[in-house]
This record gives sequence, structure tokens and C-alpha cells, in this order.
Amino acid sequence: MAAAIFHGMIRLPVETESQILVAQPPLEPLYTPQQVAIRWSVSPDTVTRWFQDEDGVLDFGRGESLHTKRYKLLRIPHSVLCRVESKRCKR
Repeated sequence: MAAAIFHGMIRLPVETESQILVAQPPLEPLYTPQQVAIRWSVSPDTVTRWFQDEDGVLDFGRGESLHTKRYKLLRIPHSVLCRVESKRCKR
């Protein structure tokens, strides 16, 4: 008997659990500011400033409180890296 999973508003038949795992899209590679800085020959702080407000960038840092400084832990998806790279090369 086939199970069913819901994708949005459409019911999709699924024969086995392995088909669910195969149906998921592959994950996009993520880069650290240090990796991008090496690629572009700039400092990691510069990369952080350029990417901190970009859509799609993952920020796993914590916010600032009364006694602690804001901690940034950015991960930059490959698509965002390509978008910003093409934008910066056009200047």
C-alpha cells in the first residue's frame, strides 16, 4: 500500500521512504566569510560587511545585549556569492 506525502497543496503518492529521500533537492554549498575573503583577496571583516544585509545569507550569530557584543556567524550560499560577485564586478 502506497503512503502519501503532501507537497504544498498537492498530494503525492510515495511507494517507499527511499523515494522521499531521493526526491529532495541537493543542498547548496555554504561558504564562510574567511573562504570568500581568500577567494577575493580581501579581509574577512570586509566580506562580513558586504554580505551581512544580503538576502539569503544565513546568520547564526547572537544579538547584542547590555554586556555582550553582537556575535556574527555568517554562512553564504553559493547562489548569493555568485549574485554579489557579478554585482561587484559590474562596478
